[in-house]
Amino acid sequence: MASFERWGPVNFQEWDGEYDGVFTWATYGWSRVEGSLQATNELFRLTINQNPVGDAQYLGDRSLVAFITSEGGVQKLYFATYSYGFVSNDDMLNEYHEVPCTGKLTNWFYVYMGYSINKRAAMVYVKFSNNDNVDDSEQFQMTSLQFVPRYFGLYLARDSYAQYPGFQGEM
Repeated sequence: MASFERWGPVNFQEWDGEYDGVFTWATYGWSRVEGSLQATNELFRLTINQNPVGDAQYLGDRSLVAFITSEGGVQKLYFATYSYGFVSNDDMLNEYHEVPCTGKLTNWFYVYMGYSINKRAAMVYVKFSNNDNVDDSEQFQMTSLQFVPRYFGLYLARDSYAQYPGFQGEM
């Protein structure tokens, strides 16, 4: 477990090398928010570009990305992926999905986000912990067309390219 501060150091892990046959990649884990939320808070970003430059400069910079948004007392987990194909809104390159989570993030919550070349989809599963033994989870897929990577880089809580404050809490 690690604790993260909003503007703390960049937390980055990379895996450089040949990945022949890798057709699925994912990141997952438990988190909880400590402190107040800004309007947009980066949770993680998995890139498949060795020289990522941020939000929309090159495809692959945001292979899998998650933010927490907070506006007017309403909190949402925001998941996005890019696609080489044309997608829903005016040929945008991003597919995204929001999960309402107001009041649920100070307890531990679990996030899995992965991409499958074979399914041509990003898959997301979110589970919120609660004391009622009620299944409080959501899962969904986002259609996306990506290339097979030869590199992986994972930013946790904050990256050096985004202008958003990072996640503040524990992972």
